[in-house]
Amino acid sequence: TSTRVTEIMYWKSMRLQQKLLSLTLARHHHKSVSAAREQFLDFFRSSDHLVVPSSPVVPFNDPSLTFVNAGMNQFKPVFQGQATAPACRVANSQKCVRVGGKHNDLSVVGTDGTHLTMFEMLGSWSFGDYWKQEACQKAWELLTEVYRLDREKLWVTYFGGCEELGLEVDLETKEVWRTLGVPEDRIVPLGMEDNFWEMGLSGPCGPCTEIHYNHTGEGGLGGATEVWNIVFMQFDRRAGGDLVPLTVKHVDTGMGLERLTAILNMDTSSTTPSLYTTDVFLPLFTHMASVSGRDPYSGDFSSSHTLDWGYRVLADHARMLTVCLADGVFPDQNHKLRNVLRNAQKVSREVFGVDKGLLGELSYKVVETLGEHHTELQRNHHKVLTLLEYEDDNMERILVKGEKYRRKLHEEFPDVAEHIEVQEAFNFYESLKCIEKELIDDSRTIDGVLAYKLYESHGMQKNEIAKLAAISQLEFNPDKFAKYFDNQKTLSKLSTALIQNNSEEITFGGDIPPTDDHHKYEFERTGEENYQFPQLKTEILGMKTNGSDCISLKEGEKGVLVTGETSFYSEAGGQVGDRGAVLGHGGSLFRVEDTQKLSSKSGHIAHIGFVETGEFSVNDEVALDIDVDHRFGCMRNHTATHLLNSVLHDVLPLTCQRSSYVSSEYLKFDFSVFNVDFDNELVKRVEEEVLKLIEQEIEIGREVLSSDHLAHIDNLITLPGEVYPREVSVIDVTRHVEPCCGTHLLNTKDVGNFVVVGVKTPTTGIKSVKCLTGAKALDSRQMGMEVLEEILDFQSTVESFCDELSAGKEKEILLKIDQMQKKISHPDFPYTVAVDLNLVLDQYRRKVKVSQRAVQKGAASEQMKVAVAEQIDSPYFCHYLSLPGSEKFTLSKAVKMVSKEKPCIIFSKVKEELKAKAVVPEHLVSPNFSAKIWLDVAASRLGAKTSAPRGQDSSINCNMAGVTNIEEVLISNLLQDVKLFVDKELRN
Repeated sequence: TSTRVTEIMYWKSMRLQQKLLSLTLARHHHKSVSAAREQFLDFFRSSDHLVVPSSPVVPFNDPSLTFVNAGMNQFKPVFQGQATAPACRVANSQKCVRVGGKHNDLSVVGTDGTHLTMFEMLGSWSFGDYWKQEACQKAWELLTEVYRLDREKLWVTYFGGCEELGLEVDLETKEVWRTLGVPEDRIVPLGMEDNFWEMGLSGPCGPCTEIHYNHTGEGGLGGATEVWNIVFMQFDRRAGGDLVPLTVKHVDTGMGLERLTAILNMDTSSTTPSLYTTDVFLPLFTHMASVSGRDPYSGDFSSSHTLDWGYRVLADHARMLTVCLADGVFPDQNHKLRNVLRNAQKVSREVFGVDKGLLGELSYKVVETLGEHHTELQRNHHKVLTLLEYEDDNMERILVKGEKYRRKLHEEFPDVAEHIEVQEAFNFYESLKCIEKELIDDSRTIDGVLAYKLYESHGMQKNEIAKLAAISQLEFNPDKFAKYFDNQKTLSKLSTALIQNNSEEITFGGDIPPTDDHHKYEFERTGEENYQFPQLKTEILGMKTNGSDCISLKEGEKGVLVTGETSFYSEAGGQVGDRGAVLGHGGSLFRVEDTQKLSSKSGHIAHIGFVETGEFSVNDEVALDIDVDHRFGCMRNHTATHLLNSVLHDVLPLTCQRSSYVSSEYLKFDFSVFNVDFDNELVKRVEEEVLKLIEQEIEIGREVLSSDHLAHIDNLITLPGEVYPREVSVIDVTRHVEPCCGTHLLNTKDVGNFVVVGVKTPTTGIKSVKCLTGAKALDSRQMGMEVLEEILDFQSTVESFCDELSAGKEKEILLKIDQMQKKISHPDFPYTVAVDLNLVLDQYRRKVKVSQRAVQKGAASEQMKVAVAEQIDSPYFCHYLSLPGSEKFTLSKAVKMVSKEKPCIIFSKVKEELKAKAVVPEHLVSPNFSAKIWLDVAASRLGAKTSAPRGQDSSINCNMAGVTNIEEVLISNLLQDVKLFVDKELRN
């Protein structure tokens, strides 16, 4: 009885406390999403909850999730005992995205008032602190006292037990609700499906209780809308399915912010809440109507009302895109985001008649409605606008290309063409051609191998392959594809050095413990560009040769060694594996040519190489010596990669890393570029900024921390789509911080020098740069200076040639220019210098050509003047114009130098090609004599075609097409033939 009295007193005290709080919070306006959010957070803040910011919508360390789809995602490691909670009481408003998997809301977005691709989840947590009584009481107080929802319209459910699993009815929760004043008939037990929450096939789980709101009061629980879900994590489901009570219990609650606000906005005429009536959507609707000129949004959910459906879809997608892009998710690296983007662009075009720009404009409205709380939206809005502008331009290109391939589809695959949209046309056409080629013997199945080829070669996603199979009436098993896809991803990560015996992966048994490789980070800086790497003593635990286990390796034999510990770096993060030596008894030496991690599960590090001297056996005590020059080169280039990435983020409006390769010789870095011309001046600026960081002698920090903390680091650069391990190394090299497992220098000064030697464009929107550091960079710059001086000195030779108008030196000078161009094309030549010098050499070449053309034109003109003078008394003009070099002196110009009263025929030979032109005054044209007839005398012997210039009469003006490989003797004979012909015709 005393316990019961104490409990009643507790609840009365809590009610009074919350009533006082509700008066303080009354200043908030219920119908605003922002106010509803602040009321929730203020409420929990007042009861000692730490309010934490929303995590990004893509988790850093959870490979099972494409997007964060619930508020608890960022706390999964806490529930699983892998991390410590930031506080024992926590609350937040989490941005969530649901577009696939179990929570596939994309297909129904716009058809009803409840589904969104992006929403906010209000959440509160107790990590081993309060339990069911306080959790339910807080929820009830907030809903009824602060939000002032009618108690008579609230229903609650609790877990009704499961006999099969031996789980009892959650009477404790039922009693809590009864104590709070909820009538028995509105406390409803439900089963496993509704009121037992599980994280997955294994892990923390437990019964849950839900609060539902029935606005009309009709239909009981069946007519109600779920408002709040409260989960009591009290079990751990083991891999075998057994449920074991947790020693530390947690409370996890979640409530949709937009749904809550919609309920608070419902008037007496409403029956169900529509999320689209909230103030986070209405400004978007107004702007869409204003820009498009369409009728305003009317809230019609009938299937025939395409316009209102379009309003809902575009507003929803604009919110999701803005939030995702601001959080650093890129459409070209996340196919689900790309699908939403393409759908939004389609609705903008087809429903609202706006081809481009509307999504960017709507993003301003999203920032206005959400940015005050989620400040990253304001901070990163310029990136959102850059990406949306780029994607609008990209869509234009896709549509132009798509129209072309739609026509091809109609011609070659008419049965399926109607089912394929314009933006899909190119990929689907290429995929159909691939299927046509690959499917043989009347096969009608797209197996895993073919499906993976469609994915790898033609960018087809699983849902697109399924659509292609359906419209082509082919069989396709998505599960088999997923299995094959996962297997290929695993294989692609293995070095070719590890592929033995028909591509089977090398593995060591579970009796060998994971290799301890933390020693790879153990080195010290003893001076500028001087580092010491200590020798490590350890034991050989396993070895293989030709893919098979062995207990010893003799001189000359190739193999793989696994040791208990290692100081060797295994290939990861774009950095190649270490080289070096394993030193054994009596001077034995195993030469390590590569180092690889065999698999993430085993944790074994493989030292791959051969026995150079002596013999090695399992259990031998050995010493590990890394190749210092190779490791230092890798560290220098890896550090330079971070400097480069940091600078790119400073000088470009938006970029992200696509891939990197770091060796001791050079580094290669691929990155995205959006709406910026990455020209030579920009490359120069990047080089200058990297060199400045080197000169600043910045101390480089490396800190190991939980990947859960990455979301809270300012100026963090991450690789989009990368899933980081639970524990990560964070490298702080300058103004930006990056998670990275590689080995790095301790001071930027040790990079020595930096130069870009190559810039390529592998595909639209991506640049790939190759760079050198240290002595190699200095050698590159020295090479550039020497060639630069040589080219500038050569300028006087070019100008002297042009001034003298001497035709004799042309080939010699052009050969010299070609030789200089060859020097510039050296793979290690500085890129920016090469671009500038190529322009100079092109100017030289043009100058020489122009001068030579003038020389040759002058020579041809003089030659014609002499010929005309020599034939002044002849009734016709007949001449072979001999042109030196390769420049043309047009036959049209030559003909104009001859009297218009004379029949004229001129031959000329340029670049071994003989051409001719004949002109006959109109008064001399007859059935037996014309320009064409006269020219055909020569053309017929050569097998050449003759025709009039466009729009002219061939009897008056006729050209002979070029003919090659004509000897001078034959040309002389042709001249005699045409002279004999004209003599005869003119006499007649």
